[in-house]
Amino acid sequence: MGRLVKVIDGVLHVAYERVATPEYTIYVSDGVSAEGWTYYPDDLDADDFAQPWKQPVGSEDSYPAGAVVSHNGSAWVSTTNYNVWEPSVSGWVPSTNGVPTWIQPTGAHDAYQEGAIVQHNGQSWKSLTPANVWEPGVSGWRAAVLMPPSGATVYPEWVQPTGAQDAYQIGDLVTYQGQVWRSTAANNVWAPGVYGWVLN
Repeated sequence: MGRLVKVIDGVLHVAYERVATPEYTIYVSDGVSAEGWTYYPDDLDADDFAQPWKQPVGSEDSYPAGAVVSHNGSAWVSTTNYNVWEPSVSGWVPSTNGVPTWIQPTGAHDAYQEGAIVQHNGQSWKSLTPANVWEPGVSGWRAAVLMPPSGATVYPEWVQPTGAQDAYQIGDLVTYQGQVWRSTAANNVWAPGVYGWVLN
């Protein structure tokens, strides 16, 4: 169905159905970004994003080793426990979206679950199927955007689906040949501009 996402006063907000204020109402089902809210076509949750970094006031809210945050448009991983430093100053290293690198599963016991996020070939991917043993970019995965919106919306590149398990759904937004397209067909396996897509 998609999500609307916005960082307000350093807090990441995810809207599942609509955003309603006295000034405006935006519906997720419209599939558009507006009023600083960024539309993502995938069913993402706050846990799918690197949370904005906040200055800790002491050890009780400091960051543990391995914590992932977003700061100044980049993702950072804490290299130490009780980290109160600002990313880029000390105690942090740049992260490739703070997600694990994809490793080829050897069977059902280590297959990726639906919704799992991995890093592969410089891109973040989200598993679309349970017990996923496919390589990201081949089948069963969709490119994922994991950094909180920074003002410019970047949609994932269109990838040729291999079947129903990774077909695009109504409202999905992709980039194709430098333009943003919105799917108008369920289980869409066609290329934008061929069938089932309109320019967004």
